[in-house]
Amino acid sequence: MTKAEHSNLGTRIRHLIELLDGDVAASYEAAGLGHYKPRYTPIFRCLIEHQVMTIKQITEQVKVSQPAITQTVNDMQKRGLITRIDGEDAREKKIKLTAQGIAMIPKLEAQWHATMAAATSLDNDLPNSLLATVEAAIEALHRTSFKQRMANDIISEPQL
Repeated sequence: MTKAEHSNLGTRIRHLIELLDGDVAASYEAAGLGHYKPRYTPIFRCLIEHQVMTIKQITEQVKVSQPAITQTVNDMQKRGLITRIDGEDAREKKIKLTAQGIAMIPKLEAQWHATMAAATSLDNDLPNSLLATVEAAIEALHRTSFKQRMANDIISEPQL
């Protein structure tokens, strides 16, 4: 029996993410960006493109939950990479890169380029594109959630 036979889909996906993010994080460390985490990348890219954004705007663009974006933004702020500023509405806070965050952009862009090249190399070693497969899975789950798919096979317990 192989290791994969004892694991479920979620476990295998988390293991894949660990393998990918672990090596990407090690690459950042080697480039002198040890305080940078791979999960910062979508937020960094949004802020590079738009300069100033709300968490809601970032959430809509990145397609990740608002709590996950908020947690990542808080971590980035603790590390001095972003700052919060008042929006037009006093209740609304906007986020922008700090001078420290901006100074990292050239090294980050080099890392992102290397990451894309490595992803292409990985795709070349696979029978199907990993990115295309992940995108297709996301689209399929938007059409029919995993919960709905599971409900089709759950056997109801008899009512007493």
